[in-house]
Amino acid sequence: MAPKGDRQARREEPLPEVKLPSPKEPSLATTQPHVAPAQATKPKTKRAKSSASNKRKQAQVEAALERAGKLEKRKTEVGNKKEMKKKVRQLWN
Repeated sequence: MAPKGDRQARREEPLPEVKLPSPKEPSLATTQPHVAPAQATKPKTKRAKSSASNKRKQAQVEAALERAGKLEKRKTEVGNKKEMKKKVRQLWN
């Protein structure tokens, strides 16, 4: 242990200057968030369809036309049958 006189001398001598950390500036991320500069927009290009997709689509169109034709044929056949029945009734009456 140091003698009492030594401690007394240390207590009386001035404290060394301690540099305090400078106050931190707020982060730019909080004060000025980054905004990306406006970029020129690219025109959208039409997506090229695959040949398989085109074939499928064409097959669907053909199938739809075929179904429509069959339906129309059935309708006309039913109409023809009704007309025949009317004619037959008229002949018998």
